[in-house]
Amino acid sequence: MPATPAPTTQKVGTARLAALIDARLACIRNVNALSRKQLELIKNKEMVDLTALLERKQKTFKLLEQVERALDPFRDEEPEDRVWESQQLREETAAKISECEELLRETFERDKESEEMLSESRDEAAQKLRGLAAAGPAKNAYIEDQKPGDSHGHLNFDA
Repeated sequence: MPATPAPTTQKVGTARLAALIDARLACIRNVNALSRKQLELIKNKEMVDLTALLERKQKTFKLLEQVERALDPFRDEEPEDRVWESQQLREETAAKISECEELLRETFERDKESEEMLSESRDEAAQKLRGLAAAGPAKNAYIEDQKPGDSHGHLNFDA
């Protein structure tokens, strides 16, 4: 039968949990802010700046992934069994967890909108390229038709 950790050990564990939740919230707030900026850049068709922002966002996701891995041992615990330093810390940590979930929901919704806008831009660009490709042969035919010495298609006023 495993020994039950001493309350002091449990308090250290919950202090670590609270610190990890703080780190998680900071990462998610950063991702959320980057997501807002991403949507703005897409709306303004600022693709060079968008690329740089996506690189920063990816780095933040990697940091968030590290924090999530550090939280893994706490996922198997029963929240009611945790011994907190104070009820206030427990409530603050719970509120931060709720904020994380809300910000993640907002971020995913915004990213979905960004993805849809990018798809529309891609489709518009593809349509323009198809139009340009179709115009190429017509332009070439017109140029061929206009070569010097070729009277085809021209009225001859000499006669």
